[in-house]
Amino acid sequence: MIESITYELLMWIVLFSYIPLHLLEEALGNWPEWMTKHKYTSTKLSYGHWMAGNIFFFYPLLLIGVILYHFIGKSAFFIGLGVILWGILNFLEHFIFTIIDKKFTPGLITSLIFLFIGIITVIKLVTENDIGNISILLAIILSILYFVVPILLQMSIGEKYFKTFI
Repeated sequence: MIESITYELLMWIVLFSYIPLHLLEEALGNWPEWMTKHKYTSTKLSYGHWMAGNIFFFYPLLLIGVILYHFIGKSAFFIGLGVILWGILNFLEHFIFTIIDKKFTPGLITSLIFLFIGIITVIKLVTENDIGNISILLAIILSILYFVVPILLQMSIGEKYFKTFI
């Protein structure tokens, strides 16, 4: 298996490229408008409301995954691997909607970072054959939860509470 430090480094790269790079690209491409158009939210989203959702829902969930892996270690590998696989899901969202819309989706370029890290990780895991099927299944489930739960929170709690503050 790749040294644990290498996996953890890849997890941190995903995490630390998310806010400054990925969200910047999405903001410059008017991601809140895109979300409204694609019904990720029931009302028009302001930049502040959208950013609050990222800061309070997406980022903390991913951060918890990386921190748990850091402190628990190899036995919690699936938790951190879920963060890396979340990055692949993020890329797929941007890529699929770019094809569907026949128009560049904001965030596609920086999501390539997540895809690259995901591919490296998956190749290493497959070639070294040092992870069990249960761990892979748990990581896939967690990656889906890392992706879906913040969206659902944004659409429910975020729409109700963040509008009053932002």
